[in-house]
Amino acid sequence: MYHILTFLISILEWSALLSFPVLLFGYTFRRYRLSIVAIGTLLSLLSIFVLRMVPHLHLPIVIFIQMTVLFILVRWLFRFNSLESLVVTSSGYGFYIFTQLIIVEAITAMSSYSYWDVLLSYTDVTLLIQSGTFLLVTTASYGIYRGSYQLNEFRGHIEGDLLSTKEKRVIFVSAFMMFLFICFASYVMTTSAVLNKHLFVLFIIVLLFLVLSTYYVLHSIFQAKRMMEAKKFYLDQEQQLSSIVETIQNEYSIHSNAILKLCEKESAPLIREYVEKKVAIKKLPSFSVKDESYHLFKSEDEVMYAFLINKKKLSRLLGVEFKVSATLEHVRPTSLWQIRYLSRILDEVFVALYRTGMSDLFVRLQINMTDSTLEYRISSNLELSEQDVTTLKIVDDLMYFQQNNAKVDSQIRPLECSIRFIRK
Repeated sequence: MYHILTFLISILEWSALLSFPVLLFGYTFRRYRLSIVAIGTLLSLLSIFVLRMVPHLHLPIVIFIQMTVLFILVRWLFRFNSLESLVVTSSGYGFYIFTQLIIVEAITAMSSYSYWDVLLSYTDVTLLIQSGTFLLVTTASYGIYRGSYQLNEFRGHIEGDLLSTKEKRVIFVSAFMMFLFICFASYVMTTSAVLNKHLFVLFIIVLLFLVLSTYYVLHSIFQAKRMMEAKKFYLDQEQQLSSIVETIQNEYSIHSNAILKLCEKESAPLIREYVEKKVAIKKLPSFSVKDESYHLFKSEDEVMYAFLINKKKLSRLLGVEFKVSATLEHVRPTSLWQIRYLSRILDEVFVALYRTGMSDLFVRLQINMTDSTLEYRISSNLELSEQDVTTLKIVDDLMYFQQNNAKVDSQIRPLECSIRFIRK
């Protein structure tokens, strides 16, 4: 009965250990919950029935084996890249040991138990420590989830491979230091020759906290960087808007000169025909939002909201009816590079429509956000020729999306394209 209880608590421990980084970095928990339980079961079997059969293994070796197996299982079952797997493994394991060390230190300080008694004797005290650690880590994970304290910006950088070499080195060093400090703590607590053990353990607890804080510091840096890039993006958008206005003014100057020449010929019918075909643009409702959940953009994704407002201004200027509809089940801040390339596509479509001289011009943008997918669907009455495809940059922009793990479907007569991402 004791072994069954130990096994069940071990599964809960490993599950809590993995749930913490999944929630901390803003991954969709429902997507990984079965994988978390599977990994917890496998590692519990490894820890209880394999590692305990080899009693002479030193704790640092046991920790190294556990972290290595955890890394492999996370990479395999979660389908993460190596950097994501390293971050999830090191932060989850590090925070769990950090919490457990605090509980162990509190028990040994307030009782007559030694570190050996609470760590390696497998008594009721050991079960109490395991249960307490599980409850504290689970509470912390729930608090992160309810309080929306996820490090989404950091996750976006590691999953999108947007880190510089220096930033990757910081993450690798942090993971290594975490492993080193955990091993050092286990050595200090299980070796009788070390003096002032409590002081050493407290020092290691502080060091572990500092290493765990590295991810938050990087997240803050990436957030600040995103804001700077967003401001630059806004300025670029305004500059492009000014450039388009200048182009329109030049075109109207051409129209004015043409009308003047027709006036010189005193040909009223030709003037009327020219104005109707070349100059007059029917006013259309330039922006419409059908979905009530659209207001979430304003509070949850300010960059996307500002982007849509900018496109509203541009479409109104060019006489294009621009309608947005949104299905927002799970809103996350959109990557700035996605907005940048989406903006380039829409700008090309708006200008190309304006130059067709048609009376009815429209563009539809459908945004679908769920916990597992992100999709942009663009449709228009613009019909492109093969020559247009070679001169416009729409194809290049769609190719860039495709190169960054998006599934892209498109047609040119009329223009329709779908850009779909699988979210983690």
